[in-house]
Amino acid sequence: MNAGSEPAPRIAFAFTGQGAQYPGMTARLYFGHDGYRRRLDAAAEALRPYTGTSITDLIVRGDLRVHQTGFTQPTMFAVEYALAATLLDAGVRPVAVIGHSIGEFAAAVVAGALSLDDAALLVAVRGAYMQYLPSGGGMLAVRAAPEQLERFVRREAKVGFGAFNGPRATVLSGDLGALERIQDELAALNVLARPLQVSHGFHSPLMQPMLQRFARVASRVPPRAPKLPFYSTVRGRRLLNEALGALYWTEHISAPVRFAQATQRLLAEQGLDTVLEIGPKPVLAKLIKAMAGDGGPACVPVCRSEDTDAAALAALIADLLPNDALADDPVRKAVYAAVARLVNDPSVRLGPDVALRGDLGFDSVMVMQLTYQLEQQLPALGKLSLPDMLDSIVTPATLVEYLHGQLSADLAA
Repeated sequence: MNAGSEPAPRIAFAFTGQGAQYPGMTARLYFGHDGYRRRLDAAAEALRPYTGTSITDLIVRGDLRVHQTGFTQPTMFAVEYALAATLLDAGVRPVAVIGHSIGEFAAAVVAGALSLDDAALLVAVRGAYMQYLPSGGGMLAVRAAPEQLERFVRREAKVGFGAFNGPRATVLSGDLGALERIQDELAALNVLARPLQVSHGFHSPLMQPMLQRFARVASRVPPRAPKLPFYSTVRGRRLLNEALGALYWTEHISAPVRFAQATQRLLAEQGLDTVLEIGPKPVLAKLIKAMAGDGGPACVPVCRSEDTDAAALAALIADLLPNDALADDPVRKAVYAAVARLVNDPSVRLGPDVALRGDLGFDSVMVMQLTYQLEQQLPALGKLSLPDMLDSIVTPATLVEYLHGQLSADLAA
């Protein structure tokens, strides 16, 4: 880094778990952001041999099957992988990763402990095996510390701790009848408890029948240690030169999610500026913020709402990158220079999220002129295809992302 340049912010990626899915999640991003579309399509292609259908079609068409566990887990993984890869493509680099349950698979890909293809195999098989387990299981969110609930878990052989989400945010998981008995007793003690809308008792003893079959499949995946600090929600801490292999991913199925413990260690050890929640809607950000306190890092969801689009993602990326990183990008320089020449009005603000057509009045002639100028300033791009490029001419940031994708594709060819 040059002397006097702005230091890169210390960012952690936190990947959301099952339950954040909804029909049509990230559809606006898919149709409006070339980089995200390319990455989601890549994840769908990796999953297709195991799901037997296009995960992309299922996601963007609002298919209700996203709530079936056999599809929920692959779709959640695909969305989270695509969001993280899009951020990485734009230059947003995490110093550490953490994932809640199914979110650990995308975290492992980002950390270099799983390839996309290996993660796709594990996620798809995991979801399918879980979906075909016998019914009769559930999960109960309780506003109480784990030690207050230990006697209930000891008494019920088919119930275990499903997740530790915060100091007083505990999830019990297992047999529905046993959970109902526990809920009744907790109500008598004025302890708030509510059933979660799930198909099975995940992370509980009820997962036992699938473990051996899953382990045989998982043994086909080579164990690798993460290359980034990886805060395991199975162990409740950072892994230290520990490989993620069949044993880990099998234990992951029935072990409780130690999210609170792992998050507390992440916050204490990494000196973070920002925690980015990677998922289709905010779930973890509030939990993390509560543990971090007022002096902790910013906790920001990448998808703030179901309306998150290309412009919102581009604006977030611009906020996360240090100014000197943006200034040193020749593609960004070329885009802003070309837009400024065509607008020809120094009073106009040219931010990353300004709408080229809506705010700046770009018409078809200006778009053609913009394309010509970019070809002249960036000869490595060669001849640009205007029809392919049109969907990305939304904001300067979406156009920069498209051109980066074109350059990456040319280098890979």
